[in-house]
Amino acid sequence: MPGPKIKLCIIAPAGAGKSTVARLISERAQERGLSCAVIKLAEPLYDIQAKFYDTARVSIGRYQQNHGLLESIADHLRSIDKWSIANHFKERYLATEADIVINDDLRDSDIDWPVLQELGFSVLYVEASEIIRHTRLQGRGDLEVSATSKLDAIIKRIPVDFTIDNSSESLEELIETVDELFDTYLSAYECLS
Repeated sequence: MPGPKIKLCIIAPAGAGKSTVARLISERAQERGLSCAVIKLAEPLYDIQAKFYDTARVSIGRYQQNHGLLESIADHLRSIDKWSIANHFKERYLATEADIVINDDLRDSDIDWPVLQELGFSVLYVEASEIIRHTRLQGRGDLEVSATSKLDAIIKRIPVDFTIDNSSESLEELIETVDELFDTYLSAYECLS
């Protein structure tokens, strides 16, 4: 079974618009008859976070984020087996039959990034001002809001192939930027195929 044709890792500080960009790329892919899967490194972290909240008898949405708790869970999992999160991702990646695979939650440059790099992922960095990011984080209903994180400095170590600016409050501007990027990236891929 051949792997995905296009592998894109979207990195940025929290609230910059990674998930929105991933959704827009997925929509563009589907419009062109390409299947697209968003595979999150943090999927097992969300499973464990849900157990915490279930035990506390507090209801939360699947991808609502308590940033501090998720970071703590990741640290503890890595203390047990440093490859646990990356291996979980790799298993799900290898099981997909999608034409395009997007990861929108890479936050580790030492363990997770080398695995994605080995799998052939390109990196897209999404920029947005801290004020814009903080406003977005407050608006999305996360359980604990942090516009800055120790992980923000870590992702700056990851080499970037493409950068887009999402500091505007206009979704239309972002859609236009993503469309241009998608067309350029897809054309470049098709030339190499």
